[in-house]
Amino acid sequence: MTSIDKILVPVDFQSDPKTVLQLAVELGRAHNARLVFLHVIDQPIIDAIHQVSHKGYKGEFVQGMRKLVQDKERDLENLIPETYREGLDVELLVRKGDPAEKIIQVAKDLSIKLIVLGSSALEGETAFHIGEVARRVMSGAPCSLLLARPTEDIGAL
Repeated sequence: MTSIDKILVPVDFQSDPKTVLQLAVELGRAHNARLVFLHVIDQPIIDAIHQVSHKGYKGEFVQGMRKLVQDKERDLENLIPETYREGLDVELLVRKGDPAEKIIQVAKDLSIKLIVLGSSALEGETAFHIGEVARRVMSGAPCSLLLARPTEDIGAL
């Protein structure tokens, strides 16, 4: 059996991440694994920032993207309290592009052994999008995937 030494935890900041985070942290502790938290800035967001930048002023687009990446890095840092991270090997990554493609690429690049991916109880278009990302990751991931469903009472992080 392959040892689970690296766990990838994609975070979208749209759904409640508590279940996924608790599960990932528990698995990380149980397996003494490195936890890699990943947020992917979706291409439509990049396109929107580009459109609102003044046409021809590439510097404003670059500056806007740099600020967005810094904000998302800070959001990842704030996601799990420092006290909860004690004793864990944690890496925080922000990438840009198609979420499913980037999750799969990071899993390959870092030799990830398990991806802990959240599932949403939402309905409609948002749930379809989240389900589509999970489906695409499932079909292309180089490792096992654990799909975590939200629960009512999971305790406090």
